[in-house]
Amino acid sequence: MREVSKWERVVAEEANRLLAMTSAGVIDLDQASIQTFMSALEHFVPEVLAEISAAWVDTALDDVSPTMMDHTSDHRLRFDGHCLTMSLQELPLSALIKPRDDGEHLDHFECFVGAAGRNASDDPLFAHAEFGSSE
Repeated sequence: MREVSKWERVVAEEANRLLAMTSAGVIDLDQASIQTFMSALEHFVPEVLAEISAAWVDTALDDVSPTMMDHTSDHRLRFDGHCLTMSLQELPLSALIKPRDDGEHLDHFECFVGAAGRNASDDPLFAHAEFGSSE
């Protein structure tokens, strides 16, 4: 079983908060309330990717910017956007997040980082991570 990190807890708490204040559908990206969630993703995404890819062990994110976020009918948060590495490389980022109801951790997390349509072997930062139950 995975150890739950501080950042996973923050992502879970913030995802629950966002899901509780919205109904199924697109979430308003102008809300100041998504800033804590974005900040938590800046820390959590590299943490998860470092578990599966050596390229992410020393890679940090400086910014996560959403282009679309929605509350799915099965109580998940779907996110599409971009992230900026500390070395100023901009990468597409998408994630599907299902927090546990108590906000202690995530029941499911899946993310893709890297340019869609490019050969993953050409981009060392291209990564896909998934854990938890997708049901």
